[in-house]
Amino acid sequence: MWQIDKNAFAGCGSLRTVSLPASLKAIGEEAFRDCGLQGALVLPASVESLGNGAFRGCAGLSSATVPARITALADNLFAGCDSLQTVGLFAGSADNPPVLSSIGRSAFEGCRNLQSVTIPGLTVGGTYHGVTAIGEKAFKGCSSIDELTVPDGVESIGDEAFGDVSHITYRGTAGGAPWGANGMN
Repeated sequence: MWQIDKNAFAGCGSLRTVSLPASLKAIGEEAFRDCGLQGALVLPASVESLGNGAFRGCAGLSSATVPARITALADNLFAGCDSLQTVGLFAGSADNPPVLSSIGRSAFEGCRNLQSVTIPGLTVGGTYHGVTAIGEKAFKGCSSIDELTVPDGVESIGDEAFGDVSHITYRGTAGGAPWGANGMN
């Protein structure tokens, strides 16, 4: 299997765990929306595409690990995942820089227990690799994040991107600070 179709398991409240094959490349829009998934979600390294709202409303997820091949976190990807505490995004290294370039609109909106997420970004040989755009309301309602560091290479940050986040650190040039955050340096 290489793809899970749009809405494939949407609304399956009794679906608690899922074992995804190493051959999986794509998860469609709202494929697992409002499912009863519990605990840790580890997506196979082969996954290259995650559709809008793929895991939206999966209130029992406690952590998620996103593969290194993902170039964009889709709109509403984990929105409303109340129990989500940590998200692993590939940070990269000088030899293998991150390819994630954007975090979509409302990607984590309403994840009130989210405590830890590192937004990838690093400069290798004078060239920035990592997230350059964060959509509106991307982290709105993530009130358990005490501090979030936004890489200096981020050029575009949407309205209310950090609404209810206690404090962000950012030294880049995107206008509109603090994008809903309670504090900033």
